[in-house]
Amino acid sequence: MGVVKNKTDPSQTALTWFLYFILDCITMFSTINAAPQDKGAIPFLLGCSIGSLIMFIILLYQGRKTYNWTELFVTILIFICGTAWVIKGPYHAVVWGIISESIVGIYLIAKTIKDPVVKYNLTGYLLFLASSIVSIYNAKSWSLPDAGYALCESVLSIITIIPLLIQLRKERL
Repeated sequence: MGVVKNKTDPSQTALTWFLYFILDCITMFSTINAAPQDKGAIPFLLGCSIGSLIMFIILLYQGRKTYNWTELFVTILIFICGTAWVIKGPYHAVVWGIISESIVGIYLIAKTIKDPVVKYNLTGYLLFLASSIVSIYNAKSWSLPDAGYALCESVLSIITIIPLLIQLRKERL
C-alpha cells in the first residue's frame, strides 16, 4: 500500500522489483530441484515471487522506470545464483539465493534504520514475518532448501521490525 500511495519514493523502481522477482524465481526453482521431496518452502517462495511481480507491475504502471546502483548489484547477485546453478547444481543456487536475499535484506535494514517509515512498513514486515514463520513450521526438514530461505527472511524481518517499533514508540510519545 505504501508504494501505491507514495508515488515519489525514488528507491522503489520497477526494474528493482523485476530483478527481485527473478532472484525469487531462481531461489524457488532451485529449491524445487534441490529438494523435490520437501515441498514446505514452495508456497512461501511462490508468494515472494508473486509479491515481487505485483510490485513490478504497480511500479511499471506508475512509470517508475529509473534505475540506480541497486539494480546493478542485484543483477550481479542474479548472475552469481545462475552461475552457481549451472556449474554446481540447484543446491548451490539455493545457498547463493539465500546469501543474495540476505545481502538485499541488509540493504533494506540500513534504509529502514536511516528512515523508519512505520505507517505501511510495520504491518507489511509483521505479515511477512508471520508468513515466514508458517513456512518454517511447515518445513518437513531443517534442510537448507526446505527451511533456509524462510529462516533467513524471519531473521531479516525481525531485525527490520526493531527500528520500526522504536520509531512507532517515538511517534506515540
